[in-house]
Amino acid sequence: MMTRLLENFLRKVVGLRVFALIGKSGTGKSFRARLIAERYHIHLIVDDGLLIRDGALIAGRSAKSEKNYLSAIKTAVFDDPQHRLEVSEAIKKETVTRVLVLGTSLRMVRLLLERLGLPDIDKVIKIEDVATDAEIQEAEKQRRRGRHVIPAPTLEVSRQHPSIILGSFTVQGKSNFEKTMVRPVFHNTGRIALTETGLREMVLHCVDEFDADLAVVKLRLFSRRKLWRIELTLDAPYGRDLPHHLQALQNFVKNHLERYTGLEISGVDVEIRRIM
Repeated sequence: MMTRLLENFLRKVVGLRVFALIGKSGTGKSFRARLIAERYHIHLIVDDGLLIRDGALIAGRSAKSEKNYLSAIKTAVFDDPQHRLEVSEAIKKETVTRVLVLGTSLRMVRLLLERLGLPDIDKVIKIEDVATDAEIQEAEKQRRRGRHVIPAPTLEVSRQHPSIILGSFTVQGKSNFEKTMVRPVFHNTGRIALTETGLREMVLHCVDEFDADLAVVKLRLFSRRKLWRIELTLDAPYGRDLPHHLQALQNFVKNHLERYTGLEISGVDVEIRRIM
């Protein structure tokens, strides 16, 4: 009781401190979230549409339960006003002074903060700062196999999303944390119905996730005999190794679209309009 009173007093005096964990999809952010929360004495975690307090799911819904990738993106960024309101109101009721927000880029985290009515970032933590290259590669391998992590015990996840659970495991820290391994619905094989507008949104999201500093000036989609070709015109920041960077972007967009939509992408053409 005394701890909650102290937390409430400190929040009124110093406000809510926001910690951001940044990393591309599949690099192990959710896996690391509870360990980071323990290190910095953080009780609240915002991850993939969920609000989690000390391992308990207290508000929101998981993007990993959505039927397709585009819906998952919208859930992860609280696109639905009712979803947004539910989580923001739940945060207001908590007496904690720190919250950890997970995102693929600073731009994404700042969008989440704006939508949830939270203050600006106090501390940025990059996944590369808390995980080795080998650990990130292993996380990416698991993601390619359709395996994702929710930083909460299986009992908590099963109450809302029993159909996506694969199993659980324990992470060793000062305390032992149970985490849940899931296979999102949108990772099931097969094609999905997707409009050109939806595909356009997915391409824009892929570019932003790959490198938030790349600005899409023009995007054109071409379809012939069930094959899709994508043309991107970009403004790029100064200092990138553009030949290698753009080749990696082409592979990233193609692989993600084919994996999550079942569409066949014949090519991704990239043109740079200017260097900023």
